[in-house]
Amino acid sequence: MAQLAYARDVRIPTIVGIYKSRIAALEAFEREQPTLAASRRTRTQIFSYANSLKAEEGQLAGLRDPVLFGRRAAGEAAFRAQLQQRPALATQATLIDSIAAVSRDLTAIGPRVYGFLSNPEIGSATLGRATLAIRVANAQAGGAPAAQLDQLRRALAQIADKPPALERQLVAAQIGDLIRGLGARDTLVVGILAGRTPDAVAADLLAHTRLADSAQVAAVLGENMATTTDAAIAYVRRVTPVTSPLRDRARGLSARADNLAARLGRARFDVYGRTLPPDATFTLRLADGRVAGYPYNGTWAPPFTTFYGVYERAAAVGGKAPWSLPQRWRKPPAGLDLGTPLDLVSTNDIIGGNSGSPLLNRKLEVVGLIFDGNMESLPGEFIYTDERARALSVDVRGILAALRTPYGATRIVAELNKR
Repeated sequence: MAQLAYARDVRIPTIVGIYKSRIAALEAFEREQPTLAASRRTRTQIFSYANSLKAEEGQLAGLRDPVLFGRRAAGEAAFRAQLQQRPALATQATLIDSIAAVSRDLTAIGPRVYGFLSNPEIGSATLGRATLAIRVANAQAGGAPAAQLDQLRRALAQIADKPPALERQLVAAQIGDLIRGLGARDTLVVGILAGRTPDAVAADLLAHTRLADSAQVAAVLGENMATTTDAAIAYVRRVTPVTSPLRDRARGLSARADNLAARLGRARFDVYGRTLPPDATFTLRLADGRVAGYPYNGTWAPPFTTFYGVYERAAAVGGKAPWSLPQRWRKPPAGLDLGTPLDLVSTNDIIGGNSGSPLLNRKLEVVGLIFDGNMESLPGEFIYTDERARALSVDVRGILAALRTPYGATRIVAELNKR
């Protein structure tokens, strides 16, 4: 329960803020550079961040639901009581308290852990390069093995340039991370901002660094990192002495929590045996469920959708993304029965990593392929209920209709229908 409280109060809200800031940065870039190339480059990233944001917000909503949270609390209390009733396991109850202590330590560190994320995949290429350039210099000064230096240099060379307008937005977003993590009144934050906005700081930083350009990296590496005036390196050198120890501390605490959880898992098996399913571990497993609708937004979500819904949704938004249709589908393909089921929902308990799993009926016929869950299923990360949580599958009838009609893949359809 202490781990769930930490996720609810600290970890997930902080991650939500980061995803929102990255989406805002990409959308601002699109507004500044409304070209087809820019749109193609950023739409996929926006979709990816939005998908992750949906997952985090869904889990957060479940953790903030007092009924779901209360059910988990009752389960932990019952487990603790079972341990204490067994003399051979009674001491294992202290594992729960030890995990709670770790969670309290993580809570004390709070969002400061996320004040500076140097990974260029979710932020600025410039700041990512600056971080690695400093690591290269430190490794050289410390006499690191050649293999380690080569690995750092390869990682540095693999960071791709980003458009200048996007770089500015991403640097500003990362300065926003620092403000959210340390607080607007923190002395480091106040010193970096110096009365300016994050956008202004970002523009100034990029105007005084060569690390926004991959062609200039080698020249910067040839300089003395201790005396260089490069603004990106100066920023990283200023920030990491504050944030890096926090991240190291958090990693150590997380490793301790994992060790304690493994021991607690063993005790849980000793108490409950095979009456409870194990956690998702990417091992093969079967889960049963039934096709069923669910209460939704004051009405009822039916168990099946059809191709009619594809065209209704596209028309309702005027054909705009993300509900726009490919050219091939903008007019219903000749011969396609729009009443054909396209997607379906079932009560199967799924989690990230299950996408692509076959949905079988009781005759062991493939009737669908799992690809998502509804918003109500996202708290399944920590508790499963079948009142409203549903797994989403594409219906085999929809797959066959699409292959047969607009794509003309009749040979594949014949092969799939073989018995």
